[in-house]
Amino acid sequence: MKESEESRFLFFIRHTLIDFVAIFEYISPKVLARDMSERSYIVECLLPIFRSFRNAFPEVRYEWIEKDVKSLKDAGNMFAINVRARITDLLIMRLSDGREILHIEESGPPYKPEKQHTVGDAKKLLMMAVCNLCRILANNFYCPLDDAKKVKSYSIQAIGDRLTLFSVSLVDKKKYLAIELASCMIPFSIRTIGYYKQIFNFFKIIRNEFIEQELLEKISYFMPLANNDANNLREWIHLPDDDLIPVTEEEIDELSLNHN
Repeated sequence: MKESEESRFLFFIRHTLIDFVAIFEYISPKVLARDMSERSYIVECLLPIFRSFRNAFPEVRYEWIEKDVKSLKDAGNMFAINVRARITDLLIMRLSDGREILHIEESGPPYKPEKQHTVGDAKKLLMMAVCNLCRILANNFYCPLDDAKKVKSYSIQAIGDRLTLFSVSLVDKKKYLAIELASCMIPFSIRTIGYYKQIFNFFKIIRNEFIEQELLEKISYFMPLANNDANNLREWIHLPDDDLIPVTEEEIDELSLNHN
């Protein structure tokens, strides 16, 4: 990271740890109850971390708690079909153009999350990620196919005390690839403050991914081509059905999306 990036990230680390230590200053025992509600978990444990990250890198805007996902409607309009509206727990948008760059779902409370809830949220996140990706690519049909494959949409799912970051990208004609990029655990006691090493690495990966996507756009994403890659890209993207069929391979989970 550049010097300015490093100083900003140190700011993020410092203020995140200050917030965490302050929670336990006057409570005894120095531990948070895990049987809190989903919204309490978001406000008490997740919001302070994301707020410090936003304060360090204010190029983004947050929309908290059950926010409409506009990219779903945009993708539906693009393919001239009705797409069921969905809401997300946290929507992160880029200030420069209002683009959705990260969707976050908290899959129930931190204690004993329900399988139906977690699976439902996983499918919802995948659908939102694909719609957002289609929306981005549809605005730039003249980028090379190799560059189109590098464009990513990002999501975070919180299950129990673990956050998982994954990306979705176009891997082949009418096929998308979901890859886990990082995970970390949220501490519930002062004794587990060491978890913040994972958390800071987690957010460093997020920041680096955002920078990589911005550079991709600046360097070659909008360069017109002399060949027929634009027509090929139109044929490659498609909007999946709501039911997603996972296909497990040795090292990756390639998502085969139903196509009418």
